[in-house]
Amino acid sequence: QPSAFVFAQSHGALRFDADGATSVVAFRVTPVVASAILGRPVRDIWNEPVALRELIGSDADALHDCLASCVGHERFSLLETWIERRLANWTAEHFTLQRLVCRVMWSSPSVSLAGLSKQLGWSDRGLRRVITQAAGLSPKELQLAGRHLDACALLRERPEIDITEVAGRVGFYDHAASTHSFRQRLGMTPSQFCAETHAFYERRP
Repeated sequence: QPSAFVFAQSHGALRFDADGATSVVAFRVTPVVASAILGRPVRDIWNEPVALRELIGSDADALHDCLASCVGHERFSLLETWIERRLANWTAEHFTLQRLVCRVMWSSPSVSLAGLSKQLGWSDRGLRRVITQAAGLSPKELQLAGRHLDACALLRERPEIDITEVAGRVGFYDHAASTHSFRQRLGMTPSQFCAETHAFYERRP
């Protein structure tokens, strides 16, 4: 495994085979932000581990060396500074796309795509086109990703809630369908996800 890499996790779990003491520093950003940080379209980085050096050159090595020499509490500040520098060319268009992707991703599962398009002032076709270009997913797939992330947060942070209830809370009305969808997206069942030692996911804003 490269010392630093990008993994666009549209589905599947990422596991590390460490030899000796290992320190993992990770952060998750939306596809729009990832494209701006890396200067590459989403389709170039979607759902496969890609060495960061292949995408941004020696800046990846410099970042890795700085992180390796930091103590734990300094790493967030270092990453924040690095991300801000990589986003120096962030534009109003990026901001608009980012806001649109977030609105779709975190929309209520009870809202149909037609209803969502109307709320956002887009035609169904126009929304599908711009979201697919910006996020590498259809609006429906993006909504589903948000539901899975909501489920991940509940499973990890509210262990007292039954898995069947978690499924209902994120918009699945059939436990079997929820488990099947979760397995397709994450490569494991909700129960297996709960049992993972480490897990990275995004909370609803």
